[in-house]
Amino acid sequence: MYRYSGWNPYATVEDAERFIRTTLENAAPHARCFAIEYAGELVGNIGAYNYEEANNRIEVGCSIAKDSWNKGFATEALKAVLQFLTESENVSAVVAWSAEENIGSRRALEKAGMVLESVEKDGLTVGNKTYNKLNYVYRR
Repeated sequence: MYRYSGWNPYATVEDAERFIRTTLENAAPHARCFAIEYAGELVGNIGAYNYEEANNRIEVGCSIAKDSWNKGFATEALKAVLQFLTESENVSAVVAWSAEENIGSRRALEKAGMVLESVEKDGLTVGNKTYNKLNYVYRR
């Protein structure tokens, strides 16, 4: 996932635990992290973060282990999280983004019911590579 997001994998289990602990201690309204499990194994997660109270909207991002790509986990989990955030948490809009070249991410967002809202030309830079940033939205 680093290729399109710039989010580095954790170097150690301790680094991951520290990140989780800090995130839980500083959780904002509606912020959540959901584990994606299959057959007793963790295959990914979805986070909800950057809640904007003025617009009643929140951003989501999904990570799936590479050996679990193309199995529908992101789409299925994202559908459940979108429903939870809009119905149980009463959030009006859920937003997400993807690099234009990240076909798998785009498909998962669209299959889950998110709609392309805008394109930021050269809006995403990861390392020395620049991508068009596609912004998606889901409204209840």
